Amino acid sequence: MSEWKKVKLGDCIKEINEKTTKNNQYKVLSVTKDGIFSQEEFFKKQIASKNNIGYKIIRKNNLVFSTMNLWMGSLDVLTNYDIGIVSPAYKIFEFNEKLMLPEYGNYFMKSYYMLEQYKNCSEQGASVVRRNLDLKALLKINIIIPSTEEQEKIMKILKNVEYLISMNKQYIQNIIKVKEKIFDNFLNQDFEWKNIPFSEVFDIIPNNSFSRDKLNYKKGTYKNIHYGDILTKYNEIINVEGNNDIPFINNEEIKDKEYVILKDGDVIIADTAEDESVGRAVELRNIQYEKVLSGLHTIACRPKIKFVSGYLGFYINSKEYHKQLIPLMQGIKVLGVTKNNIKTKTTIKFPNLEIQHKITLIMENYNKKIKLLERKMEEYENIKNGLMQKLLTGKVKVNV
Repeated sequence: MSEWKKVKLGDCIKEINEKTTKNNQYKVLSVTKDGIFSQEEFFKKQIASKNNIGYKIIRKNNLVFSTMNLWMGSLDVLTNYDIGIVSPAYKIFEFNEKLMLPEYGNYFMKSYYMLEQYKNCSEQGASVVRRNLDLKALLKINIIIPSTEEQEKIMKILKNVEYLISMNKQYIQNIIKVKEKIFDNFLNQDFEWKNIPFSEVFDIIPNNSFSRDKLNYKKGTYKNIHYGDILTKYNEIINVEGNNDIPFINNEEIKDKEYVILKDGDVIIADTAEDESVGRAVELRNIQYEKVLSGLHTIACRPKIKFVSGYLGFYINSKEYHKQLIPLMQGIKVLGVTKNNIKTKTTIKFPNLEIQHKITLIMENYNKKIKLLERKMEEYENIKNGLMQKLLTGKVKVNV
């Protein structure tokens, strides 16, 4: 059993500040919640400034983070590229590999213990989600680390769990692709289809502009469908009653104001995103006695004609409908689509109610399979987080 050392974080990582001297010297990379990617591959285009002279150079096994978002765990170690460049707003560090291996550092720097340290070394910034990091204070904190031999053992354990997570995630993606293909095949079947203007299918109803900091997940009079949740959290259909994934609006924000309450069958479209996921939508179901509103950067649509519950959610999220939106998207760093363009330049395709019912039933069965796999992945994530909490703090030690 190896002994764990007490060291300062600054002994393990050292800031580097190498900058480009010519434009497009290397690939422009984006640091996302899912890893580090080439902007051209991730966003299908480069969204950074055309002139990237003075951008920071990042090399394989370097640590990178934003000082404003570090407290939320926004950091990563470059593993999938040998070299690239990132915005000057990022901080880049190299590891002292005699003390901390880069792979181990990637786990350690994302641990619960370090998240608490980031919060303790940060102060409230210009908004709720931005905090000003005292980097000097952070580098002075004391940490305990095992020998590099034990670090390798710990990494092996964690990577085995990550492999299960990765395989499960790939299985989910495969089912999603099959589901999309089946829906596309339905749209090409020789049914009696109607294809009519969006404005003849829907009325647009008002939304609100409450930002995330005006919402909470504990209590309130009104629930709120936020565009960020449509883009990242919800499926094509959401059951509203008792759903803990739908936040409340803080009651003090809605005093003495009137809003249009959403109904079963209403469709909420996200009109803004950082990529071409603009236009992703959710259909509401089983609202019961809940009061639900359409939130920031959304377009709330109420059907004028009868549809089978769920069909519109699946159709508006289909590739066929999305193709209509792509030419309507505007913006550089953030893409958006206007209510007027959706109303006047897109159409809704649908068969009779009997066929709608068959299509929706098949799609929902696929969603059930996906949901089960997502729950399994959550279990694996919890196992991984529990192991990180024990292994990265020395509560449980690995024989070397």
